[in-house]
Amino acid sequence: AAKLPVRVLEVGHDVKDPDGLLARETGTPPGGVALLRPDGHLSASLPTADITTLLAAAKRALGHKETL
Repeated sequence: AAKLPVRVLEVGHDVKDPDGLLARETGTPPGGVALLRPDGHLSASLPTADITTLLAAAKRALGHKETL
């Protein structure tokens, strides 16, 4: 398995967002995942925390080519 240089932060645990600003600004629904670059750019807003979808989005953000 490939290791990706990512860090996971959970809203409400690692990141405080009592007013829901992060969810509103990223368009990420409850239970979803916002993939943010270190510079704050939104790379992906995913409706669920599905690991397959999250890994694909992270690989795209890192410039990895899609494999079919």
